[in-house]
Amino acid sequence: MIGHRGWVRVARHPDLAGRDLRVFLGLCSYCDRAGYIQVFQKDLAEELGMYEQHVSNAVTQLRKVGILLRDPHKKRRKGSLYIHPDYF
Repeated sequence: MIGHRGWVRVARHPDLAGRDLRVFLGLCSYCDRAGYIQVFQKDLAEELGMYEQHVSNAVTQLRKVGILLRDPHKKRRKGSLYIHPDYF
């Protein structure tokens, strides 16, 4: 579960727009206790009522600003992401 301070840091990030925040919150619902996220972007797009390309763009932006990271240990399936510990 993401902590209150992490949510505030994400919400106040100057390089994130509303769509990015919606996707971040959607991703958090698939986050395990270690911060790993396991969901296909297509499924998240359907759940959020968004186009898959918009979800993809938001994930790219969240990675660009350092909130989402690729799994460095490759413990999960290919393409798995996790939330940076500073935001978790």
